[in-house]
Amino acid sequence: MLRGLSIRRKLALYAVSCSTVGAVVAAAVVVIYVGHLRDAVPSHLSARTSSLVAAVEAAEGDSTRLETILRSAVEDRRVYRATVINGDGSSVVSVPSSPPFARPLALGYDANALRLVVESTSGGRVAIWYNEAALYDELNNGLVIVGVTLVSGLVAALLFASLVGRWVAQPISELAALARSIPESGDFTVERVSTGRDEVGQLGAAFGEMLAKVERRERALEEARRAAELAANEARQMAAQAQATADALAGETEAREHAQRQLEQAQKMEALGRLAGGIAHDFNNLLFVIGTYADDLVKRLDGEDHESIEQIQEAVRRATKLTQQLLSFSRQPRGDPIDVDVGQMLVGMQRLLERLIGEDIALSVEGATTRMVVRAPEGALESAVMNLVVNARDALPSGGRIKISMRPAPAPAIIPEPAGSGADRWMELTVEDDGLGMDEHTRRHAFEPFFTTKPAGEGTGLGLTLVYALCRQLGGQVTVHSEIDKGTRFELLLPLGGADSGFSVDIPSMTPLPSEEGRVLVAEDDPQVRRLVVRVLRRAGFDVDAVEDGQAAFERLEIGPPVDLVVSDVVMPRMGGLDLAQALRRAKIEVPMLFISGYPANPGQSSAPFPPELPMLRKPFTAQALRQIVRRMLGRAPRTPPPVSE
Repeated sequence: MLRGLSIRRKLALYAVSCSTVGAVVAAAVVVIYVGHLRDAVPSHLSARTSSLVAAVEAAEGDSTRLETILRSAVEDRRVYRATVINGDGSSVVSVPSSPPFARPLALGYDANALRLVVESTSGGRVAIWYNEAALYDELNNGLVIVGVTLVSGLVAALLFASLVGRWVAQPISELAALARSIPESGDFTVERVSTGRDEVGQLGAAFGEMLAKVERRERALEEARRAAELAANEARQMAAQAQATADALAGETEAREHAQRQLEQAQKMEALGRLAGGIAHDFNNLLFVIGTYADDLVKRLDGEDHESIEQIQEAVRRATKLTQQLLSFSRQPRGDPIDVDVGQMLVGMQRLLERLIGEDIALSVEGATTRMVVRAPEGALESAVMNLVVNARDALPSGGRIKISMRPAPAPAIIPEPAGSGADRWMELTVEDDGLGMDEHTRRHAFEPFFTTKPAGEGTGLGLTLVYALCRQLGGQVTVHSEIDKGTRFELLLPLGGADSGFSVDIPSMTPLPSEEGRVLVAEDDPQVRRLVVRVLRRAGFDVDAVEDGQAAFERLEIGPPVDLVVSDVVMPRMGGLDLAQALRRAKIEVPMLFISGYPANPGQSSAPFPPELPMLRKPFTAQALRQIVRRMLGRAPRTPPPVSE
């Protein structure tokens, strides 16, 4: 119970306890003292009575002397009354005077009356009463002394407790208050602690040293905390930088992997395109020979033979369309590029596409109000969108939704083709459906030629290939995103505006020449095609000579007689048609040229379109088309070859 009290209160309680014990002891002393006083009364009275008896006996009954003797006895303040009594019990002399006694006083000491009666030798008795007031005065004096002593002891104890509390408790209380205030204020100032030479001062000094150590440790902990915070901040910054670096590396790695996949796909498609272009070139030569001879035979035969030749001509036309698709895949231009407003194109195609996909499929076109112009061959973009919509329709056997959207787009990180390298504005054309979707294997091979998931006889597998080829031709790219049962989205990223073809051609004025006249030099590496062109032109009345390539044609023109027109294939061994035109221009040999080819591209510039300003007759062509263009050129062509920039 006392543990919760302060030292001052404990000291005060101790002083009160000591005072209480002192009071109890004093009370016991008083009791003993009172008993002692009462016990001392008989002896005191006996001593006074013996001297008084002797004096009374010496007075021999003289009342005056007896009164004097008795007065002398009561002068003692402890003697209240002195009386000489006769044998019959009546008093002779009493000081102070008293009435007669009702009965004789018994000898001896009466404690209740504080009276002593003794017998004298004269036959009488002497009685003496102790002064009760004097007895009480002595008792009061003793009590006063005891009370003063007790009060003095209590005051001294309280004063001692106060002094001890001031010397001991107050410094300890200050230390306790300081200890309580330290956690709240955080002030470890040692100067606040009282010190001295006594034990309390030593305690304060020890507490001060403890505070100093705690302050030093607190400072060390604060410095360590700050260092830890700095280290943690640096660690967080380093972690953030590492995360950013990791994210950047991951993004860069992903971009590199994507670019690597695109490069591998482009290289594969490039190789397939070159293969397809070469096959189409050779096939066009064969179709030209077959078609020309079929045209010649159909004029000579009739009946069933005539019908057979017409079937051959129909097969040639169908084969011609197939070679055109192969040439499109090989990224050869399909006509002069024009400005195509993609939004207007989509709006114009919407009704046609709706009839194409059927009533169970909803078609929506978004973003078509924004004007975005792409430089592309006429009809190429329409064909690409048609192929994508048909592909989406086939993925919706139970109906669904097809959405075509267009929007401006940022330039890709890697420009896929040189044709798009100069573009600063791009657009994204998206065709999306919610149909069956593709698995990963189908998605990876979607753009490969002749790859199809349709049953045999339903599709050539060239639709998406032509879309891919067109995007590459325009300098853009196409990507496909698809999951099983979640639909498919094709994204065409195309540069806005046109691109320089890389050729500079001057078209001089034409000078008419007489029709059906002129000397023609034919440069063609395929023997069958060369013989057939010579045969058609000779039948038309022209003087024709033929060589196997551009190098032979150049040598023939350098040393031989002049000619009025050179009919040259574009791609030939040793020297192609465009190289021949440049060589003639450097040699200042002026002669017009007509280019023929089923693969009209400069081998050194396979991605560049053929200059549209140069006269071109695409294989396979008919004999009539060849005669007409040769007559037209000889009828108005100048004697100067068109300049071609190197």
